[in-house]
Amino acid sequence: MTAEIAILNRMGVALAADSAVTIGTKGGPKIYNTVNKLFSLSKFEPVGIMVYGIADFMTIPWEVIVKQYRVDLGRERLPSLKDYADSFLTFLSDKENVLFPQSMQTAYLEAHLGALFSDIKKEIEGEVETCLKDGEEVTESEVAQIVRTKIEEKRTSLLRASDLPEASASRARRILQRRPELLKDLREMAFEQLPMSGEVLQRLKQVAVLAIYKRVDYWPYSGVVIAGFGSDEHYPSLYAYEVEGVVDGLLRYGESRKAAIGPDANSATILPFAQGEMVHTFMRGLDPTYDQILEGFVEHLATRMGEVFVSMPGCNLGGTSKRPY
Repeated sequence: MTAEIAILNRMGVALAADSAVTIGTKGGPKIYNTVNKLFSLSKFEPVGIMVYGIADFMTIPWEVIVKQYRVDLGRERLPSLKDYADSFLTFLSDKENVLFPQSMQTAYLEAHLGALFSDIKKEIEGEVETCLKDGEEVTESEVAQIVRTKIEEKRTSLLRASDLPEASASRARRILQRRPELLKDLREMAFEQLPMSGEVLQRLKQVAVLAIYKRVDYWPYSGVVIAGFGSDEHYPSLYAYEVEGVVDGLLRYGESRKAAIGPDANSATILPFAQGEMVHTFMRGLDPTYDQILEGFVEHLATRMGEVFVSMPGCNLGGTSKRPY
């Protein structure tokens, strides 16, 4: 379990995190208890950064990335914490960043789209297996229809998703155009000999474009929390992001949370990150799961009591009662 917390008031901000991280290995997930998740974002200003979720970004440990950012930042002081957050995100997306060469970015894109195509293929195989279990004979034309349907469902789902910051369909298409063989290789690897018409292939390409500039739920991310003070600020604030990867200067990220303390705004706030159950248990004195069960029981009890009351002899809520005198 990973538990992290941020506490802000008018005096300052405190960040706390455990040292556990889960890393996938060939033998299954392995937990390490010696990972640092808290760093200073600036050597000279009160700005901190906390990470959770995936322990690295583009296969580079966050500690290495933050150290390089501090070197690049030097003694520069930024007026607001938002400026520090924007500066760090710009650093991650910088095309000239030596930490993330083009080969690494292409490998990330290949893995990202490969996972998408694998999900679609699993859905196709699941539909075909369901038909076979029901004793139906599945013809090639029916398989082609299943392929068309599943690709269209994924396209529709991605169309409903929100756009990434600073991303667009035209930018995503340019990213694919710079790698003309990538989509073809991934398609052949994932779908092999599955029947696809020219129209379906075009829809699959649209799915790939959407997956580049839309927020998706099939790819793991790192949580990044930046908190502290800008040089012109008297009260602390916090910005939290979910960061996936970068390709051709397009950073796949989204803002997940923000908080600010001020003379007229919040005087204090406590924010849990990663798995917040332990924080909620400490603050409320009750595990969130038990709290949910208790709320459900009370709602059920209130409903049943109302039903019993209405069914009692002589009870007529809709009419008038006669006085006994």
